[in-house]
Amino acid sequence: METLVDTVVARFTAEEFPAGVPRVAGNPVIIAIGTIAERALRSPLLHRRLEVAGVRPARLEPYLDPSVLDSPVSFSAALVLSPFKREVAPRCRRLTPSAAATGVVDTILATPEGRLGVNTNSHAASAALGRLVGDTPPARVLLAGTGASARSVAAGVLRSFPAAILGIVGRSPAGTAALVREIGKATTITEPAALGADTVINATTVGESDDTATLGFDLESAFGPGVRYFDLNNRTSALQQRALAAGCATMSGVLMQILTNALRVSLLAP
Repeated sequence: METLVDTVVARFTAEEFPAGVPRVAGNPVIIAIGTIAERALRSPLLHRRLEVAGVRPARLEPYLDPSVLDSPVSFSAALVLSPFKREVAPRCRRLTPSAAATGVVDTILATPEGRLGVNTNSHAASAALGRLVGDTPPARVLLAGTGASARSVAAGVLRSFPAAILGIVGRSPAGTAALVREIGKATTITEPAALGADTVINATTVGESDDTATLGFDLESAFGPGVRYFDLNNRTSALQQRALAAGCATMSGVLMQILTNALRVSLLAP
């Protein structure tokens, strides 16, 4: 695991911070912004990465919404969670390349020059997907979702697997078409099975907390023996279980979360 983490951190640093990461002095104050902010700050996955990196936060503070960014609250880094990853970008003075390309900020770093918006998710997602597909890169990728997470995943797929055909399916036809236009190298998919995908990614929140929500389209029709299925949700949902039952090689979002935390913590490492 540590070899993978080191490799992903090195690539992330080289591509997002060619002039070097602006270092935070002293023990950092870490805040989290989002509806699950408190849970995110308690996560053993985060605390493990802090421990490995030797980062000892002065404080960990949860906030429910981005209004904290308009307050006098001082912080070293902010972990931005759903549903605010696109909303906070204009509140940053500068954006790293992936954040600028996607309009998605999942981490804000306080620097002497002002707030720096960072996108770690695209690197974490592509690295996790790379571990799932191994030595057989995807040829046809079906991405479910049109929100901030989908934008980050799409950027990661295009960066790591530029030869792959990327299809997008979403609940809203207008939202799907808008994302396809923004990406520029993707195709709108209305019938998931039609793409013949060898790799399927769920970048929605369906299955995140329970199994009551539905996708609004038949993603399961794209499942089958040998199909690689990557679900960004850490919880082993009913959708993940049905992918396994259909013969898919299935990965939850745990590895992506580990890598996301490692990239965030790398910005604070002494």
